[in-house]
Amino acid sequence: MSKPFVQDVIPPDRRSIRKIPLPEGKRVAFRVSGKDEDMNSFRKKIGDNTPRKILWGIAVFVLVAVVILSFSLFSRARVSVTPKSSTFSADYEFVGYKDDTGNRGVSYQVMTLRKTLSKEVAALGEEKVERKASGQIIIYNNYSSAKQKLIKNTRFETPNGFVYRISDSVVVPGKTSLGPGSIETTVYADQAGELYNVDLADFTIPGFKGDPRYKFFYAKSKTKMTGGFAGTVKQVEPALRNDTISALHDELTLALNAEAKQSKPDGYVMFPAGSHIDFESLPQTEAEEDDKATINEAGLLQTVIFDRKGLEEELARLAINDYDGSPITVPELESLSFNFASGKGLTPWQSSTVTFNLSGPASVVWTIDKEAIAKALAGKSLSEANAVFATFPSIARAEVAVWPWWESMVPTEMSKINISVKD
Repeated sequence: MSKPFVQDVIPPDRRSIRKIPLPEGKRVAFRVSGKDEDMNSFRKKIGDNTPRKILWGIAVFVLVAVVILSFSLFSRARVSVTPKSSTFSADYEFVGYKDDTGNRGVSYQVMTLRKTLSKEVAALGEEKVERKASGQIIIYNNYSSAKQKLIKNTRFETPNGFVYRISDSVVVPGKTSLGPGSIETTVYADQAGELYNVDLADFTIPGFKGDPRYKFFYAKSKTKMTGGFAGTVKQVEPALRNDTISALHDELTLALNAEAKQSKPDGYVMFPAGSHIDFESLPQTEAEEDDKATINEAGLLQTVIFDRKGLEEELARLAINDYDGSPITVPELESLSFNFASGKGLTPWQSSTVTFNLSGPASVVWTIDKEAIAKALAGKSLSEANAVFATFPSIARAEVAVWPWWESMVPTEMSKINISVKD
């Protein structure tokens, strides 16, 4: 029996997608390496630049936003203010009250300064001299609110029985709610000699013995009692002595006035014509050389110093009809002509009141409250600034500018608002 014939069957060739040849220009080779040129070519063909443009756009937007925000954080405002002012010609009379706190008018104090200068001169021989000691005391009135006049030569006695007298009459102010009235003056020893050169002491007034006032009128030393002498000193030719004393007085005047300006308390004003200097010849002393003597002179300056604010406001009330008491200054105050009114009471260092005149060209300038203006402007728009300025009567004109230029609001922080005041 014959074997079956077996033959391999080869199917006809089939077309498969795997075997479909691509045109030569369409073939793409994929490799892992990013440097492959065909891969880069592929990325370009599918639009790889599009995300990069978006990223650049976002970066530019963020940068601009950061710059704008930074400028806003460092924003500033500059405000220029011209204060309200009024000029006038002064010619007014004032009444000042010593150490006054009752707002009755212009308050004043008396400032007292003492200085001693010496100079050696040629001596001719010896001479016998007698001099009385002297010094400054403060007299107190704790008896009543009424002032008390003490006549020339009124005695003041120390606990040890040394008697001193005043050379001119004085008026002691009455006591107030703040304490006893007081006045400062010079006393001279009853007799010549060094025995009366005493240290600081308390004094009674013998003339008031047997009177209720004896207990409540008293005095205390402000300076030691000095200058008392009785004996022989070297003789100085009279013309030379007089010339030397005159020169020392000139030096004392310059020195005391300079010291007064430096010693004046803040908030007070003084005028050259409101000062008075009393000179005192102190005992002549020995010089280092045998043929010379030392001449000693003392100067006592008393000057009236006025409360500046009170005097400026009183001047504004007299010069400006509608002055409402707002804070002001008078820049020319010290340059005004000052003089005590004649025939109207004692000198101010001997009384509790003084009448004086001020005359000359002057101006009242309203005070600018920078802090209040900055507080009112903070956070406001530029269009609201004029309305804010209008609420301040002290402002005559004002301008505001902000930085950066695109800002339309004043910063909310007051520290970022700079206010300058024009003269």
